Amino acid sequence: MIKKILLILLLALLPIRIYASSFKTEDMHIEMDEERYYVFTRDNIKDNEDLKTLNIPYGYMKNIMTSNNCYLDAIRKNADDLSDALEVLLVISDAKDTSNLHVYSDDEVQNLSDYMKERYETEVDDESLQIHVDKADILDINGYRYIYYSYYDPSYEKHVEDYHTIINEKIYTIKIQQTAKYTEEELKEINEIVKGITFDIDEKYEKIKEPSFFTKYQYLITALITVAILTPIRIKMKNKKKEEE
Repeated sequence: MIKKILLILLLALLPIRIYASSFKTEDMHIEMDEERYYVFTRDNIKDNEDLKTLNIPYGYMKNIMTSNNCYLDAIRKNADDLSDALEVLLVISDAKDTSNLHVYSDDEVQNLSDYMKERYETEVDDESLQIHVDKADILDINGYRYIYYSYYDPSYEKHVEDYHTIINEKIYTIKIQQTAKYTEEELKEINEIVKGITFDIDEKYEKIKEPSFFTKYQYLITALITVAILTPIRIKMKNKKKEEE
């Protein structure tokens, strides 16, 4: 069942329209400072001068985005090695027959968060590659509710901040990662990016739907699988650039 849902999610495509430093999907608006970030979306990568500057082929980047439900990849410009830079990824998947996350009870959302945390921390054979969530929280930001995790991923040597929400039957995962530990200034910057996100809410998803929310766990778990797939591919692309140089 999970494999079938994952296949459906991988086929789901949503266009992103670009307005200056404001990037919009059908439902979500996110502001990125293009003076500080290379910002790539599905709509702006063709003949993109930044991709050319970074020696990243258009077809390679397009495949990464379409294969992994990725709609935005923003990379800080200040790093000597872009593979170490702060990176903001937006992943969107379908969540059919769910209501908006903020309309569910605190207990339901907390139970989902606990269940997802267990999946993050699923035991692996090599203990050195084990993920341990350092912080898990339920955040209410500008009227939207996010399931939040902070952790270090030893497999890819990344410090990661994940924000998950459900709006209008879609799962939005904002994944922020970099090699070094975050400074207070970087954490403040991350907070400002998330605070600046807005959604066009469809009122029909503001009421609880049946069956119970607990039967919908597989949707967010599938989104997590998609995000986990995305990370090593992204790093591989950056390593490819270094090899070409």
